[in-house]
Amino acid sequence: MWNGMDCIFLVTLFVAGLDAGHSFACYETHNNPITKTIRPYHTSSSSSLCAKKSKKKSSGGKNTSTGVKGFGSGMKSSSSSSSASVNQIDRSRKTLQFYDFIEKNKAGANLKRVAIGTCTIKSPDSDENIDIRGVVALRDIRKGEDILSIPYELALNLGREGNDPTLPAYMLLQEICRHAPSEAVLNKGLIDYSPYIAMLPEFDGPDCLSSTDFFSDEALDALQFPVIKEETLLRRKLTQARFDRDVQPMIDIGASGGNNALAVDTNNEPITFRHLQWAVWLITSRVLTVQGADGSGQAFRLMIPFIDMCNHDRNSPHILSGRAVPGGILRVVAGADIKAGEQVNICYGGGVAGNDRFIQDYGFLDWSGDNDGAMAYDIVTKKLLKGNQGLTFQERDEAMEALSNTSILEDQKLLNLTSKSDLKAAISYRIGIKKSLERVKV
Repeated sequence: MWNGMDCIFLVTLFVAGLDAGHSFACYETHNNPITKTIRPYHTSSSSSLCAKKSKKKSSGGKNTSTGVKGFGSGMKSSSSSSSASVNQIDRSRKTLQFYDFIEKNKAGANLKRVAIGTCTIKSPDSDENIDIRGVVALRDIRKGEDILSIPYELALNLGREGNDPTLPAYMLLQEICRHAPSEAVLNKGLIDYSPYIAMLPEFDGPDCLSSTDFFSDEALDALQFPVIKEETLLRRKLTQARFDRDVQPMIDIGASGGNNALAVDTNNEPITFRHLQWAVWLITSRVLTVQGADGSGQAFRLMIPFIDMCNHDRNSPHILSGRAVPGGILRVVAGADIKAGEQVNICYGGGVAGNDRFIQDYGFLDWSGDNDGAMAYDIVTKKLLKGNQGLTFQERDEAMEALSNTSILEDQKLLNLTSKSDLKAAISYRIGIKKSLERVKV
């Protein structure tokens, strides 16, 4: 099953997650709060309509085992405060280039309201805090105001809605492989997406590796949830078929002609199957399903810059709206007052997705909401207890049998002993399900 960010833009409805140096003096002339006090750039700085994960954190931090709530990679903080707070607005060169991209493409008004920042939140696994990247309010925003408003034309349209994420992944990979806009592209006035692409989670980085797509067989078995393993292996099979059918022939043509159109770097190294896996994960974790013109019955798979950089919070009141039509505006509207400095989160999965989907499609376990994210586990548990509610009776019976192989106490001991991040995530998942089974009554 492919969920994507699984948010559908309606008028007020949602269902659901390259450095190229040039001057940013133009922000100074606009007195933009993001760049009013630009500091020197240091090379050490550094995914349906509800958003998801993007770039990586500054070097020097230890990433959490299961990702952190979407867009921002997590690293431990020395802060002792348990409440969320903003450490700083991101002014790295890569991010400034992204701001410039937003400004140049008729979305600059957003930069007076929000920016990319670093926030501190409490770790779900310990008493330590974690610094994450996300969207931060630069000023107070009143309920009903736009938080983000992005022209439809600025979104990357990856085609009609469908169940196979490998085709839009192939289209995205082609876009990623365009290291710089060709003269023909510039002459046609098309958008150069390289500053946005630079903000995506890096290839083989901790964000994508926390998805089950990259789990070892040991970790897939450790989930004690056979249907997740089956879906993961099916997606790998679909990805391999897409690679063999579409990607490898392009690589072969490029090799024979000495000009590889699908190269991952300036050394003309060709992409690999693992690159396509990465692109598939970008699709499942970032693409927003947005309805087309009213009455058309169409829906499109979009990647929407800035909106897809919001982190996840199941209790977020904010509303995503808009349609995939020329001249349309895709918005995140404040569902409650926001104070300057607060992180702006949105709800992935429309509030109905459980941790079975989060660990597969996004690469993290949802612990937002009350009782340390109990709801994200309870959603899965209700499928197990009711049967035929998103799971067949056979899938339910297989999962219940697998979960009975170990106790919560045994799982917790094993969790403390393992150092493998995918194994930790798998064991954490099954512990959460077992605790939910003890708690939920149907």
